[in-house]
Amino acid sequence: VFGVARQLLIGLAAVHAAGVLHRDFKSENVMLRLPGNGTGQAVIMDFGLARPLHAAPPSRPNGIGAGSRGYMAPEQVDNTQLGPETDLFAFGVVMFEMLTGRLPFAREASGNSAPNLLDQAPLAPSQLRPELPEDVDGFVLKCLQVHRQQRYRSADRALAALAQVARACPNT
Repeated sequence: VFGVARQLLIGLAAVHAAGVLHRDFKSENVMLRLPGNGTGQAVIMDFGLARPLHAAPPSRPNGIGAGSRGYMAPEQVDNTQLGPETDLFAFGVVMFEMLTGRLPFAREASGNSAPNLLDQAPLAPSQLRPELPEDVDGFVLKCLQVHRQQRYRSADRALAALAQVARACPNT
């Protein structure tokens, strides 16, 4: 899990350094490529919703920003200003999914609207997998903070934090 997560953060750092915001980062947009030597490589795909990093959010008739339900950050759902933290929120959802096999937030029953992330807190991954250390919970939950200022401010910062967590949890 840490190896794939590391590769994804390196990819997001490169995307952001190029001045691009993915806006639809999700597990379905990650391909795991296994070359002949058996070493896997995570590849970020589908940049169909990507926009310049500091562009104003486009006007949307229903008010909800573009993206995939279950992976969208609160600011994306609210169609407000986005930044690298928006993609890092989605990365946190993917990380939670890699660790637990499910999404951290329930979808609305109607399926027509995104979950109201301000009304629910994500579970800590260890609530579903008790063997996971607190350091893993802390890392994932920081990615999933409601307010983008409380998340990692860049993929590079998240990558540094992930390296510390991986060193502290070598058997995870």
